[in-house]
Amino acid sequence: MLTFRFSKFQLAFAYSFLCLAFVCSIKGKAQYLLPIGARANAIGGSTITLPDAFAVFSNPASTTIQEQNSVGLFYDHRYNISGLSNLAFAGNFKIKKTTILGGIARSGDELLNHCRLEVAIAHKIRNVSLGGGAGYHQIMVSENGVAQNITFQFGGVAELTPKLTYGAHIYNILRSKVSKEKSIYYPVIMRMGLSYKPIKKVFISAEIEKDSRFEPNFKAGMEYQPFEKLYFRTGFNSNPSNGFFGIGIKLKEWKFDYGIALHNRLGLTHYIGLEFGLTAISTKNSVQPENPQ
Repeated sequence: MLTFRFSKFQLAFAYSFLCLAFVCSIKGKAQYLLPIGARANAIGGSTITLPDAFAVFSNPASTTIQEQNSVGLFYDHRYNISGLSNLAFAGNFKIKKTTILGGIARSGDELLNHCRLEVAIAHKIRNVSLGGGAGYHQIMVSENGVAQNITFQFGGVAELTPKLTYGAHIYNILRSKVSKEKSIYYPVIMRMGLSYKPIKKVFISAEIEKDSRFEPNFKAGMEYQPFEKLYFRTGFNSNPSNGFFGIGIKLKEWKFDYGIALHNRLGLTHYIGLEFGLTAISTKNSVQPENPQ
């Protein structure tokens, strides 16, 4: 729904700035839906099977393969520019084999910002989990107007073996527009990948992401747990070419995550996340790390 009518110039400016706010490419390309969560970013955004508090932004189906409910708060600071920062709050609640998820994220500043509210539901049948949801988007340009619309997502996860899991996900299934009056669309993003846990303290994930506007992007990441309360993480992307690093600390039900990425032209991005587990039930017989954050 369009509350105010944009001029062609205003729409072009809003869309261009929105893309710039999500820049992470040394080649000048942009990604619209960047990973949410410090842990997710530290492993290169390879989150297709990652069951944490922010799964509503990546693949809702992944939350059914673990037993812990959680809520989380996330903030990133890009290139020392406040107008490019992102803030998000999300969580999930499990009822038997069904998980209800929700989250809200905001990027930008008072001149131009983008807010999105995501809700989803996921259900597990034996070793297969399916999840879907809807997202409400609002783009605001200061003193000019607000554009609003809805997108839909759907994903699945299959536990192939106790150590190997497959995941797939598609965002914006119906190819929703930013503005119903103009041919400016939110991108369709398709992802598929695997996660593997060769030993208890090592988690490896890899996926292929295809944004409808760009060439495919290969993402991979690894998490290593040398001690019960400490995690080291790293990851990379192929398009754009980028490296990521991070650490995680677990103190009872609290989990603190920090990640960092270096852009060779724009500088550093810092990712900070805090999660709280609502239950003390641990994951069993899952390919995920012992810390299901």
